[in-house]
Amino acid sequence: MIRKTMQFFHQSLLSEARKVVSGVLRSAALLCVVACVLPRTVHADVQKQAVYEGDSLIWRCQLLGETGTYTDGLSYTMHFSVLDLPTSENRSLAICKGDTLLWNCMQLWTAGEYKDTTWYKEFPTMAKTYHRLNLQVVEAIVNPVENQTICKGDTLLWRCQKLYKEGTYKDTVKSLLCPSCDSAYYELHLSLKEPTVNPAENITMILGETLLWRCKQIVCDKLCTDSVFTDTVYGGTPSCATDIYYLELTVGCAPLIEAEHE
Repeated sequence: MIRKTMQFFHQSLLSEARKVVSGVLRSAALLCVVACVLPRTVHADVQKQAVYEGDSLIWRCQLLGETGTYTDGLSYTMHFSVLDLPTSENRSLAICKGDTLLWNCMQLWTAGEYKDTTWYKEFPTMAKTYHRLNLQVVEAIVNPVENQTICKGDTLLWRCQKLYKEGTYKDTVKSLLCPSCDSAYYELHLSLKEPTVNPAENITMILGETLLWRCKQIVCDKLCTDSVFTDTVYGGTPSCATDIYYLELTVGCAPLIEAEHE
């Protein structure tokens, strides 16, 4: 009796299992039919990445090392680019003090080192060029004013200029770093030392007379004629003529001596 009961229970379980499997198979077949009849929906996944030359990228079990478009056979696409390594640009510039330099969209007026980076347009995180600028600001040096004195008639060579007139002279030196900038200013005050011209003395001498004039002995002999004598006194620093004296000599006739008559 028990054995028959167990056989009946076993047969019932097998019958129910066959029904479940049959239902599952019918559902699977129905899904296959629906999938073939209905349009297929694809969820595309498109990516874009880049590496520098010499690097590579592992994407969905693929090793990417050349520029191109790759797919995984399903719905994933990769636009892959190999970029050139970043370059460096180093520059040195100079401006005049007070001027402004526009460099890489930056306004600069202070001396120093400045840096900037250019990025790839399609890959904003990938550097294309590193820029570096060494900026120098040229400020002119104002030298102390010079004072010079020369004798009248002399010439002074000052900063490649020949000067002989009294006055104020200026010179400017351009910068080697920036030819449009002044690097140094020079100024000279030049004075002339002129002698005092004293009034001329007028003296008349006759033949045979001797005159001592300003430590000079003048003898009026038979060759004596009307003459002008000068004497110049030097002194000071520099040694220049301080005084000029003139003597205008006129040769006169000796007075006649009348003989006595007896």
